[in-house]
Amino acid sequence: MGIDFHVFNFLASTKNQEFKKTLTIGRQSIHLSSKDISILAKKHKALWNIRDNLIVEEFIDFVLVKHFGATSVKSLDYSDYEKASITHDLNQPVDKSLHGKFDTIIDSGSLEHIFDIKKAFENCMNLCKVGGQIFHISPADNFSGHGFWQISPELFFSLYSAKNGFQIEEIYIASLSNKSKVFKILRPKAGHRITLYSTSPCYILVKARKINDVNILSVQQSDYEHIWENPIPQQNLKGFTVDFNFKIPIKKIKRNIKLFVNPKNNFEILNAKNEYVKVVRF
Repeated sequence: MGIDFHVFNFLASTKNQEFKKTLTIGRQSIHLSSKDISILAKKHKALWNIRDNLIVEEFIDFVLVKHFGATSVKSLDYSDYEKASITHDLNQPVDKSLHGKFDTIIDSGSLEHIFDIKKAFENCMNLCKVGGQIFHISPADNFSGHGFWQISPELFFSLYSAKNGFQIEEIYIASLSNKSKVFKILRPKAGHRITLYSTSPCYILVKARKINDVNILSVQQSDYEHIWENPIPQQNLKGFTVDFNFKIPIKKIKRNIKLFVNPKNNFEILNAKNEYVKVVRF
């Protein structure tokens, strides 16, 4: 779990004083090469004063204070092996004394390692104050074996909804093999479904805002909710498939096994007709 090139740019794109009292889920390590740091320091001018620290520091806490304006940084983990501020198993409910205590929650590669992921999400939502923000950076595709879970945009759209006291502000998909761009994912229309494919490890970057407290969560997959509420033939539902890797239709991939061994244009090719995905650069 930690902060890499895409994650730093993602956090920086929302930089403001809202970070204030920040809680990281686990101690967030710095995964930036010297080249990454040089690029980021040129792009984010304020980093020039602390770029040398980025090389020697193990955790991101000081950057959250120095660069992102956090007034305090706490961390929560199952164990104190990395000297987390709060020791707690997120499979279990957090103490109510911690509810609404933090302006910002940062989960950068933690929740996918927790078996009761529903309770882990509930805990993050409870820890966040009304008006606060939650960041998730989680495996989306080709991370099998990394943790227990790989997570799709649909979960975040359905979980962080108005009926659950939240609103989604940003969702992106990023690839470990491409630092030049990310893909912004837009909320699907009623009855639509977004399916993503990639041959490279891809992760999802999410920012959600808490707008009020809700005691009971209601989470169902949105396109099924639409069917239940508006019964129509299944074939009338629209599905949008984004293949981040190949110009050929996904059904032909089985006949082109070599592409998996040496894929070309990895994560570069995007179906331009897809209305829910667009290329962006932070």
